[in-house]
Amino acid sequence: KNPWSSLQVTGTMHVGRSHFVGATIHGFVAQVKFNGATVGFCDVPSFSISPKSPASIALDTVFQVRDRAAFESAASTILQGLPSRLELSGTPQVTTEGATLDLTLSKLIELPPLTLAGAKLFNLRMVSGNDTELSLVADVSFVSLTRLLVTGNASQALRLNVHCLSANGTVVEEAMGDILFPNSDLERGLNVRNNLSLVLRKASRHAANDVSDFLGRWLSGAQQTLVLRGPRGITVSGVKVAGFPGGLLQSATISRAQTLRGHDAETGELCDWRHRGQQHCLRGPMLVARSSLAGMHNLVQARDINLDVNLQRNLTYDATLRELPWQIDHISCDSGKKLFRIQSMPGMWSGVDPERRAEDSVIFHGGLTQSFLLPSRPQPDQLLGGTCLTKIFERRLPECCFSSVLP
Repeated sequence: KNPWSSLQVTGTMHVGRSHFVGATIHGFVAQVKFNGATVGFCDVPSFSISPKSPASIALDTVFQVRDRAAFESAASTILQGLPSRLELSGTPQVTTEGATLDLTLSKLIELPPLTLAGAKLFNLRMVSGNDTELSLVADVSFVSLTRLLVTGNASQALRLNVHCLSANGTVVEEAMGDILFPNSDLERGLNVRNNLSLVLRKASRHAANDVSDFLGRWLSGAQQTLVLRGPRGITVSGVKVAGFPGGLLQSATISRAQTLRGHDAETGELCDWRHRGQQHCLRGPMLVARSSLAGMHNLVQARDINLDVNLQRNLTYDATLRELPWQIDHISCDSGKKLFRIQSMPGMWSGVDPERRAEDSVIFHGGLTQSFLLPSRPQPDQLLGGTCLTKIFERRLPECCFSSVLP
């Protein structure tokens, strides 16, 4: 069934002043054209014009669609926010100074731009997911310069594709998911929609990378920009996505037991330097994660965690090494900005419970703040030991800087 057979149109039409005398234009049936093609017909109520001031006409009429293709072409142009004009024509009767006569009328009507400004996605929450897609809910706000109310057969959910931006700021053509609006209604001014469904999909390798980058930036608390595209050319650019408040990781603790000594991946026992060749030691910081990643009744499992930890400026320090009782080396270390890489892996939970030695993921429980260990190791291109020279003889010493301790 054609949902566009008729539409209820409400609004205000502004009419300029008459040139010489006042007149009353009686109600008539107007033909509506867009780009020269007849779209349909509507009733225009009676109104008066005056040489003294412009007039406003309140419209509340039924628009009868006669050419569906022409109407959808017009709707596409309007929904894209492009400048649009309709041509209204008809043969109303006009009464002026007691005389009534027939008038052939043709008028171009400027339509207000259908523009959505200041669009924001915020308060994202994970709901469910699998290996290929992740379901979230989000709140959306935007400002509309136009009121739009769609009812009857034409009222339906509006699904918009979600596109990210490349490094050079251009739109990535392959969508990484979609967001579902319950309808396409707009109120003039601020609009807020709560609990909209946002689904991110790994439809291809490139989409999987886009989803991964998006989630990584979001969990880091960074704001991002997306573009939404939908049917009939609907495009909403510059959609700001608020990052996870404060970032997922709240703090990290360096401790003697977990970070410096470490535990054996199999038994969970603290490592002993005297058994270095017999133990697989895992060392790293204890991380504290915020509680609002998942809803109160949801669980989120994070696997294949891989994070590089860097400093904002080079790590440099001086130290004194006593290699032998009679030999003292004063050293200077410049280890760069790279500190270490932390990863999820089997054995990360064995320090808590040896029976969990095979687990290599973190499960976030809604409403709970959690702590967990992520084992660390040098980043692939990180120099082991950094640059380490003695101040006295300028000779290079192996394993004298921080990476001999972490990890």
